[in-house]
Amino acid sequence: MEGAREPQGARLSISTFKLTVGLTKNIGVSNFRIKDIQRILKVAKHKPVVNQIEFHPYLQQNNLRKFHAENDILTEAYAPLCPLTTKKDGPLTAVVERIAKEQGRTPAQVFPENNP
Repeated sequence: MEGAREPQGARLSISTFKLTVGLTKNIGVSNFRIKDIQRILKVAKHKPVVNQIEFHPYLQQNNLRKFHAENDILTEAYAPLCPLTTKKDGPLTAVVERIAKEQGRTPAQVFPENNP
């Protein structure tokens, strides 16, 4: 995104990668963009194993997931079902409404463990 600020932990994470060699088995990051991970890959002996990002049917993040795959980094979704109960007119709205009707529930009740 144009004008997006660097994640607060990006600069610290680069230093942390240098300092934790030998102290951890695996390192993960959260909400890192491609350019953030590229900066880490340039200086770190050990690359992140996983990047936890917002990922759900309404936000696919195809470029970032492709970058992850090319660099053997796992993509982990944070609360991927939440948008199904909060966003309208998306690709799964009709499916969620049908399931809710069949179960005699509201769409929000179909996935209760994932509601914010």
